[in-house]
Amino acid sequence: MVDGPNRRPIPIADDGILSVPANFLCSTGTAMVVERADGLLSYREQDQLDLAGSAYAFTRNYIHRSRPSGFDVLFDKPELRLFQRVDMRLNESQ
Repeated sequence: MVDGPNRRPIPIADDGILSVPANFLCSTGTAMVVERADGLLSYREQDQLDLAGSAYAFTRNYIHRSRPSGFDVLFDKPELRLFQRVDMRLNESQ
């Protein structure tokens, strides 16, 4: 595997795990969660991704909706669509 314009090889271990040098990838930013008037939680994240010497700014917005056994993560669009369902039930077999 080769990284962007610098074309340096990115080492991959025998077990398939990507081994990235410490200064190769870094993400910094802030996240805010605010309760909306309808009781749902609005999540907004603003970050800067530093990748191999290049910086990229990005923003993510999601809505969190509570369920009896966990919560749903929805895309924050006019028509809310499911992105991820998180199940918080205990595994009874353990």
